Amino acid sequence: MAAPQGQSRRDREHGFADGADELREPGIVGSHHGKGRDHRIIGMTRQLAMEGRHHGIRANSISTGVIETNQTRAAEESGMGPLHARQTAGRLGRPEEVARVALFLASDDSSYVTGTDIVVDGGMKVW
Repeated sequence: MAAPQGQSRRDREHGFADGADELREPGIVGSHHGKGRDHRIIGMTRQLAMEGRHHGIRANSISTGVIETNQTRAAEESGMGPLHARQTAGRLGRPEEVARVALFLASDDSSYVTGTDIVVDGGMKVW
């Protein structure tokens, strides 16, 4: 698609991604209490998509489950129990799996994706 004269495609079309972290379990490292934060971030993402549509700006969010980090590994080793117990995938997510989704949202391949939340949670939502 050709950009308007004097404006590059990159200047005209931007992708925005924000993590909305879906896990909300009390006592689990990295979790946040309550779903209000999720709704606010997803609502903000949708509003940004609406306001940015005339300027070629896309907005999306990424909701994650428990991702393997030094903190989550330490929590499992300290006896908190398996953090992946409520994930259909049966394991923690890897940072590169979330990064691939973010790269997709930043790429031209996602040019028709806007105002949505992509869930990368190993199946936690099905619980």
